[in-house]
Amino acid sequence: MVGCNIMIFTEDTYGRDFIKGLVSRLKIEGLIKSEIGVNVRRLAGICNSKMQRQIKAAAITHEKIIVIADADGKPIQEIRKRILYHVPPDLQKIVRTIILRYEIEEWICISLGLHITKKPSIELDEYIKKKEKDAKSGYKKYMLPKFVETLNINRLENYNSFKEFINALSC
Repeated sequence: MVGCNIMIFTEDTYGRDFIKGLVSRLKIEGLIKSEIGVNVRRLAGICNSKMQRQIKAAAITHEKIIVIADADGKPIQEIRKRILYHVPPDLQKIVRTIILRYEIEEWICISLGLHITKKPSIELDEYIKKKEKDAKSGYKKYMLPKFVETLNINRLENYNSFKEFINALSC
């Protein structure tokens, strides 16, 4: 198959634009095929009954569905099970789950070479405050998409959830 359509669902409101920008960058850098069509939508929620309807609707026009979810420090397999519970059995073969240990900001922290000892958004906030030397500045969720351009993809390529994401984007 030369190209295919993939739907990506992400929990984060600002994660939608971050993932869209990241997919664009991955295409430009040749890490994924440029022919792949990708749509990104916000996930209703892991245990929201609407999630099942979102997946069923996406399956009509997409060959693959990727669900990106935060584990928030909980066991990754537990979150994966909770998601797959809401995926109809006949669609499980086209659904891939990418579970982040904490949250999407961990990819930014890894990219920056930060050692994650607390919630990644807090690590990022402290890093920016220290770098900017301005206690008023720091990281806010709306800034997430702005980090796409500066991500160090080489550092991320060995990070498990990022590697899974790249692999899921193949058809």
